Amino acid sequence: DCTKDALYEDANLYLWGNDFLVAPVTISKEEKKTIYFPKTSNWFDFYSDKKYKAGSITFYSLEEDKIPTFVRGGSFIPMAKPMQSTKEYNGNELILHYYFDDEVEGSKYQTYNDNGLTANAYEKGEYELMEFEAEQEGNILEVELEAKMGSHYQTSVKTITLVIHNMDEPVKVKHNKKKQKFNYNNANRTLTIPLEWNTKDKLELNIKLSKK
Repeated sequence: DCTKDALYEDANLYLWGNDFLVAPVTISKEEKKTIYFPKTSNWFDFYSDKKYKAGSITFYSLEEDKIPTFVRGGSFIPMAKPMQSTKEYNGNELILHYYFDDEVEGSKYQTYNDNGLTANAYEKGEYELMEFEAEQEGNILEVELEAKMGSHYQTSVKTITLVIHNMDEPVKVKHNKKKQKFNYNNANRTLTIPLEWNTKDKLELNIKLSKK
């Protein structure tokens, strides 16, 4: 098993935030890199979705155009579409990744958003806090999205693309108790759910998992 001392001694491996584990390549023409995974969680390769068990060690094959990067199991990772400038950023369009791990019973994540123009937006109440939560009970995975507004921030309708990694094709998906369309990619085991979310209301998803 990977020990805590081994992690402390490895200067080439670090957490970026709480949910990304990054291993920069610092040796020219290096072909493999030893990766120690913390015992606290399972980890998923950001590029391939391959799962690595908590506390394990792997000899990772390096590629010229990729920095070894791993995502903590059970994490929400919000992303925006590719853009040339931050001026193109649209806070009402969001790609929300969730790294499903059946060893994680529940997850919570909070992210901040404002118009990107107002100085001291938080102090002026011109902001929103988006909260994402996932909870698994038996063969049901529940995902909730909720927003809390500053005193001078308006609710909005957001286009959300929810991408759930590391999941078998579900039996069915319900959005606020109604049947929800989804796309499933069997090759990389990802579930993609297109959603419209009015932030004045909580969005609730109920995903019935296939039995193993």
